[in-house]
Amino acid sequence: MAANLTRLLEHNIRSSSAATAQRGVRLFSSQQQQQDAIDDEEFRVLNLRTIKQQARRREIKKEAVQPPRTSRMAVDQDWTAVWSGPRSFHPASVPLPLRQGYTERGAAPPSKYANAELMKIPNFLHLTPPAIRQQCEAIKKFCTPWPKGLETEAKWKRHFPIEVISTDYCHSLPTIRHPDARRVTIRLKLSDLHFDAHAKDKFLRLVGDRYNPETDVLTFMTDRCPTRKQNYDYALYLLTACYHESFVTEPWEDTKAEADMEVYLFERNQAKQSAEAILNWNATTEEKITPSASYAQSVEQLINEGENEYNIAKMRRPNIKWMIKSVVLVLLTLMLFLLITSWISSTPYTNKPVHHGIQPEPLVRSGHSKADRLKEQVNVGQVQMDEPIHKKEKEPEAKRKQKPNQPDVLYEEDVEDEDDQAENGVLQPLPDGLPNGEEKNDVQVAPPIDDSLRKDWHDYKAMQLDSKRIGIGEQGVAGKLEDENVRELERTLSLENGFNALLSDSISVNRSLPDIRHKDCRKKTYLKKLPNVSVIIIFYNEYLSVLMRSVHSLINRSPPELLKEIILVDDFSDRAYLYKPLEEYIAEHFSIVRVVRLPQRTGLIGARSAGARNATADVLIFLDSHVEANYNWLPPLLDPIARNKRTAVCPFIDVIDHSNFNYRAQDEGARGAFDWQFFYKRLPLLPEDLKHPAEPFKSPVMAGGLFAISTEFFWELGGYDEGLDIWGGEQYELSFKIWMCGGEMYDAPCSRVGHIYRGPRNHVPSPRTGDYLHKNYKRVAEVWMDEYKNYLYANGDGIYERTDAGDISAQKAVRTKLKCKSFKWFMENVAFDLMKSYPPFDPPNYASGAIQNMGDPEMCIDTLGRKRHNRMGMYHCASDLVKPQRSQYWALSWKRDLRLHRTKDCLDVQIWDANAPIWLWDCHGQQGNQYWYYDYHTKMIKHGKEGTRCMELLPFSEELVVNTCDKNNKYMRWNFGFANKTALDNYSHDMEMKLS
Repeated sequence: MAANLTRLLEHNIRSSSAATAQRGVRLFSSQQQQQDAIDDEEFRVLNLRTIKQQARRREIKKEAVQPPRTSRMAVDQDWTAVWSGPRSFHPASVPLPLRQGYTERGAAPPSKYANAELMKIPNFLHLTPPAIRQQCEAIKKFCTPWPKGLETEAKWKRHFPIEVISTDYCHSLPTIRHPDARRVTIRLKLSDLHFDAHAKDKFLRLVGDRYNPETDVLTFMTDRCPTRKQNYDYALYLLTACYHESFVTEPWEDTKAEADMEVYLFERNQAKQSAEAILNWNATTEEKITPSASYAQSVEQLINEGENEYNIAKMRRPNIKWMIKSVVLVLLTLMLFLLITSWISSTPYTNKPVHHGIQPEPLVRSGHSKADRLKEQVNVGQVQMDEPIHKKEKEPEAKRKQKPNQPDVLYEEDVEDEDDQAENGVLQPLPDGLPNGEEKNDVQVAPPIDDSLRKDWHDYKAMQLDSKRIGIGEQGVAGKLEDENVRELERTLSLENGFNALLSDSISVNRSLPDIRHKDCRKKTYLKKLPNVSVIIIFYNEYLSVLMRSVHSLINRSPPELLKEIILVDDFSDRAYLYKPLEEYIAEHFSIVRVVRLPQRTGLIGARSAGARNATADVLIFLDSHVEANYNWLPPLLDPIARNKRTAVCPFIDVIDHSNFNYRAQDEGARGAFDWQFFYKRLPLLPEDLKHPAEPFKSPVMAGGLFAISTEFFWELGGYDEGLDIWGGEQYELSFKIWMCGGEMYDAPCSRVGHIYRGPRNHVPSPRTGDYLHKNYKRVAEVWMDEYKNYLYANGDGIYERTDAGDISAQKAVRTKLKCKSFKWFMENVAFDLMKSYPPFDPPNYASGAIQNMGDPEMCIDTLGRKRHNRMGMYHCASDLVKPQRSQYWALSWKRDLRLHRTKDCLDVQIWDANAPIWLWDCHGQQGNQYWYYDYHTKMIKHGKEGTRCMELLPFSEELVVNTCDKNNKYMRWNFGFANKTALDNYSHDMEMKLS
């Protein structure tokens, strides 16, 4: 049994060996493999790889190293499409497109020739001019035209005064962004910020060493924020915050005296006034002599830096010069005085009259009476028109009776003096308001005042017929539509036009008006021979019935021999009824009316210029398209122009209510003016004007919409500035050059024209997208306002620094050609009281803060959240009475009104009865019913200049009223958060600001 098992095992081993040998023959194909197999037989190793996997591993091929770029670069390579290198002509730096990040699958990694620095070199020095030209042509379509007005570096700095500096460079760290790239530096000149003295001083204290006084450069550097944009915004915030904080005046600053000032300033010291008084002593010229800048600087250095050899020596030199100049000036003045007096005493022509534009007749020494000579002068037309009689003292009746045959000419000398001079053959000078020997340049000769040359231009028949008219809106009374079914249509048309258009359709185009002129106007006469006129009316989408009522009123109430034509200028309207229906109506009803249509929207100024170019009459009258002329409106406008062609005349503008067409007076006249934001303002009439309410009075500035001017004079002034766009500023530009270039401007109280002041209206899109208004203002300021333009710019919050005025060379040429006077002359001789009523910067308040009632100390005057045109009341006082919340923050301003702090809303009393309520109303700045005074001794707030009525709190109803003053009434006593007692002690004196 055992032997059998042994033989069986040997057989199996031999069979297995044979099978293995057979597989080895199939598997191994080389001698080396067979040897390996034998070695494996000696020591078998567990092999987990399959034969297929082993074969794949042996098939992997190693990629060759990339050749240098010099051999891979195409000969026709487009160099403009690749990045530049630091060494363009070095083989290792040939520029190639380079992919950053992971290598693409199957692509070779960068070799040693790959240069990552190529991505960091921001230059294109390797580009040739043709390549640069190709790049520029490619990016041209993404570029915008270079802005006009930025052609030179000076213009850049004027419009973009802030310089922003940042870094964009990279380095070789893992991130290509440099940490300093977040840093932002802004620079600008301090002079570009237009500070006053107080604001500049405070600003320099805020910025510290960021300001370099030698270069006048202010520098803000910010790097605390993580990104550049944040640092840029923060730098602008610092600049803005410091700028606005500089203009804030703390309450304690108002109490500082001159001795408290940190720095001595010559401009703000009494020493300047003393020096000017010495320099201008016995001066014969109108130009005011001021101390030189070097002298002012020397005084400031001497006081601020103390006495040292340099400052004392510098101070002595101007003093010696001043003494020499003063002595020479006195000697010259005395010599000139002696020469003039000796010449006057020796010449026989001392009292010879001045004739403007007419050769004087030879001097006749005869015994003719003064009446005979005057009669001869009348016959040859050599007697000039006197000044208005109200400007001279009335002659006693006894003396008037002695000269019954003389024309209505007044003489200043008495009869004895005249007879003596007649015997000596000396002609009496005509009282034309000019000194002897002084001639007003190029003034038209005025006709004599003679009843035979004057005429009453009233159309009494038409006035009588109008007085009998009845109907809706007749006699100028308010109209109303009774049909409730048309209320929605009435409201819709009102919002489209700004007035009740539907009601206008129900009012006659020939409606009658009330004669609201002064009674003296009804008996005034005017020259018989007056120039004819062209009335120019500009309209854009005007409502037809309103436009036609304007035309009908002009024709109905104008003498036909004076009204030559009415020109309607259509500023590209898009309402259908303003085309064929309008033209058909004009053709049917009028013969002197024509329409001029503009091909595109040009605005009021351009349309008026187009109308003026089409006019053919002697005088141009510009009117709005929603007016109504009152009785005898035209002769008062033409009479001053007939006397002096260099005169512009404005009518009184009455109010036509936009909701019901009620006709009423606006007021009884005021002189036109402006503030330093170029808002139209008004100045009170002068005392001599108030004495004669029917006479024309001089006005510095026209309202702009309605005025008459000689055609010749209008074009002599260059017309409207063609650079003014749409509207705005044209009335200032024309007013300034009328006065400054030899003309005059008057308001005529006897000429009244009603005007619709629009009410609520749907938005009307502007034909322009830019800020044309401030561009207009800047053009006017740059051409006409000289150094006063800085006051306008200072009140513009920087908007004028960003505004380009355009080309103003033509306007400056007109000013030079006409030899126009300076704007300083205008401010001192025409608008002499404008600075007093509308200073460039508001003087400090007399009192401010919360107004606390002493009878109930917990209550203060409050708006109670109400807007203007509502009654004011009381509310619990704020914790801070000096600077309370806005509803309790009041100010007794320099205009002597009580207004909400930094607003135009004032406390107003409209009745004079007991318990008169106090309203919040628009500030008018004319005092009157808005005049208030605080007596800090009695703690009473008095209303009106009479000082008999005081503000009172009614304790039970908590109403704020005005009643007769009672010192024993504790509810009439009030306490201001802050009161400037020194200023209140001088309340009756006008507060004046000294402008540097």
